[in-house]
Amino acid sequence: MHRFFLPAGSFSSDAVLFPPETANQIRRVLRLRDGERVVALKREGRGFLVELTVDDRAVQGRIVGEAESGHETPYRMTLLTPVTRREKFEWILQKCTEAGVGRFLPTISERSLIRSAADLAGKRERWEKIILEAAEQSGRDRVPELMEPTTFEAAIAARTEDLPADPSLSPGSDPLPALPSGSLKVLFWEEAEELTLRALLEETRRTGMPSDVYLAVGPEGGYGAGEAAAARLAGWRIATLGKRILRMETAALAAVLLTNYGLEM
Repeated sequence: MHRFFLPAGSFSSDAVLFPPETANQIRRVLRLRDGERVVALKREGRGFLVELTVDDRAVQGRIVGEAESGHETPYRMTLLTPVTRREKFEWILQKCTEAGVGRFLPTISERSLIRSAADLAGKRERWEKIILEAAEQSGRDRVPELMEPTTFEAAIAARTEDLPADPSLSPGSDPLPALPSGSLKVLFWEEAEELTLRALLEETRRTGMPSDVYLAVGPEGGYGAGEAAAARLAGWRIATLGKRILRMETAALAAVLLTNYGLEM
């Protein structure tokens, strides 16, 4: 069944008015007709089963019930991914939305191809549309959040409750809020031979399901040794995805899929 995330203003007590762009998609692309049913969702996750009324001027719907939910992970997953060339970065946003990421935090690290947040100006609207469409296509209950780009140093600085704050950072400089002590934070590094993702997930399943999962994947040249050391000091686990070197976009999707499979199944 087709799913559409709509602005809050589209909903009334028992009806839905689809925005013009979505209405055009329903009429001209999907060619849905009167009486057919779709799922209309608010961005925060509540969904409704809607019976359509379609004409040349507008597409409306009558709410006939609550939509089935339960398509999200039992934890919120945040992916720290370096900004890079448009095609690769947009591919990561699309595929990792399909795979279950709840938040994207674009980061600028030591070996990133894009070195300044100013180079990303004007791209947010396109990125958010890619995420929205991927969430609809993959049956998500919520639209993942796209956070503001930041430096790698700031991104890894958020401390869990059982670790002291970093005195080198000014108050309020962390892009991530304070994390609960049960959070799982994993940085993937090709030189992390001592800990595999499989072993880490087996350990996590024994100790209890985390409330939040944070995954960090490096840029085309990987993370530097200093960055891995800084992450370890900030409480991140340093793990490897295996014996072979993966492209950045492959590593991002593999990390998300394997982590979700290891924790949910």
